Amino acid sequence: MHRRIAAAITATAAAAGLAACQPPPPPGGPTGAERHKVEVTRRIDSITVPFAANSAELPRASRDGLSGFLSEIGADRDAVVVVRAPEGLRGDLGEQRRHAVARLLKRKGFRPVRRDALLPEVSIPENEVLVRVARYTAKLPECPDHRRHRLGRLTNQHSSNYGCATNHNLGLMVANPRDLVRGRGLEPARTSRQMHRIRSYRAGKQIGGGDGGGTGGIAAGE
Repeated sequence: MHRRIAAAITATAAAAGLAACQPPPPPGGPTGAERHKVEVTRRIDSITVPFAANSAELPRASRDGLSGFLSEIGADRDAVVVVRAPEGLRGDLGEQRRHAVARLLKRKGFRPVRRDALLPEVSIPENEVLVRVARYTAKLPECPDHRRHRLGRLTNQHSSNYGCATNHNLGLMVANPRDLVRGRGLEPARTSRQMHRIRSYRAGKQIGGGDGGGTGGIAAGE
């Protein structure tokens, strides 16, 4: 019985000793790479493009309104442009209207899509097509950061400048800051063909051209 009590006291003392050895949290929040992350912000602008009842022809006033909207917000070609039409209309009227708006956007150099994973769905009036333009910008960390340059001691922390240049350069190199939030899909690539090649490689089958004797092809394990 006395042994159990002594063991419990020893374990408690050891735990207290370990807690005392833990380094204190860094002042002012995270440091190093965690402190110098690239901040990505998003701005969403929307416009509804009206159509005449039971018509899929894009009116002249709607074309001018959409063109003026794009010029006003200064959207560049890297913007995410989502074109949505209400569902449940007679026949494929909604789809025809969406195509009419998408064709105009393509002529202006944009790449309209039906949906975007980062944009929530919203309701659309019956005789209108909704165009949403999402633009992403990156705020770069300020480098160098020499607020703390001494290393070692009990805290064993990185310098305050650790990771700053890496993240700063990443923000400079990325063409579209949205890629830092979510990766792009493989479209228009044929993912089924890519998956077939991957399965063949893993199974040790010959990949690519050649006559089966190893010329011009790649085999698993090479």
